[in-house]
Amino acid sequence: PPNPTPSKAPSKYLPSFKRPPIKNKEVYERLHGDHKKQKDKYDELVRMRKEAEQNDVKKCTFKPKITKMDLGVRAEKSDQKVWERLYDNRVTRADNKKNLEEKFAKEENEALAGLFKPNVAKHPNAACNSAYVEKIPVWDRLNQSAALKQE
Repeated sequence: PPNPTPSKAPSKYLPSFKRPPIKNKEVYERLHGDHKKQKDKYDELVRMRKEAEQNDVKKCTFKPKITKMDLGVRAEKSDQKVWERLYDNRVTRADNKKNLEEKFAKEENEALAGLFKPNVAKHPNAACNSAYVEKIPVWDRLNQSAALKQE
């Protein structure tokens, strides 16, 4: 079989090496136009998103006030090593906690000092109160209370 060459005319049985002529250029133009429209639409959406983000940032009203004093305090502490700062912080917090506990205990004691304190016997039976104070054994106290009830 002879080798096909591009210069020969296309045969019915051999593939052609030439591109067939474009019969309808409108299809290609339409596809290219559609792609261009989609790209333009996408670019417009990206632009709108950026504008929306910028508007959202403009709407934010919170603006932190950072003073030089705040920065100076941080700079002072940065001279210490981290573990030293943590230890000092812990010691300071422990001292503050202890001082607060003492303050609240003192205030509570002062508040309770002015309250009414009734003089109430520890045992309802008056005969047993003296025995309770004198530390008389239980059996003797029971016998004593039984004797008082019989009289």
